[in-house]
Amino acid sequence: NLSLSDLTVTNGYDSGGTGGGIYNGGTLTMTRCKLSNSSAATAGGGMFAQGSTTLINSLFTGNSTSGNGGGLFAQGGTLTVINSRFVQNTSTNAGGGMAVVNVSSATLKNTLLANNTSVNSPDDDLTNSGSTVNARNSLIETGASGVTGTNVNTLTVDPASAFSSQLSKASDIFCSRRMVSTSG
Repeated sequence: NLSLSDLTVTNGYDSGGTGGGIYNGGTLTMTRCKLSNSSAATAGGGMFAQGSTTLINSLFTGNSTSGNGGGLFAQGGTLTVINSRFVQNTSTNAGGGMAVVNVSSATLKNTLLANNTSVNSPDDDLTNSGSTVNARNSLIETGASGVTGTNVNTLTVDPASAFSSQLSKASDIFCSRRMVSTSG
């Protein structure tokens, strides 16, 4: 079992395989970590995860792969992602942000997948093959087709337009219910 906190992994590189930044084949918990600008030839530019992986308050950005899962490639095992962001990652195939393959349990909670790119696939942010992916209170910009399990309050739009639109609606609701007050 390995726990990592407050760690930055940047410019990792695996020219012949997987997990440019981190390769997890066991049990890993990452809290407040950043994986950036790492690359792998086959899969998982930022991270390749085959075991039990828990990501909390972490950021995956600028990672890339010639295969699947620019930010993260999870295969087998379990995956829990809480309060984390996957932005501006790239894959040549599918899942620029995240690819989930044959994972027994995958949960995304309060997680953002946006502005990721998949060159040869429409699944820019999340791709899923053979896994049950549950999402709650998350934003997946290019759609939630990869969410095959429970989907609660997950938005599937451009974050810039979603947040301004949602904030406008929330402001109207709060003001109409007198939950907002100002004092001179």
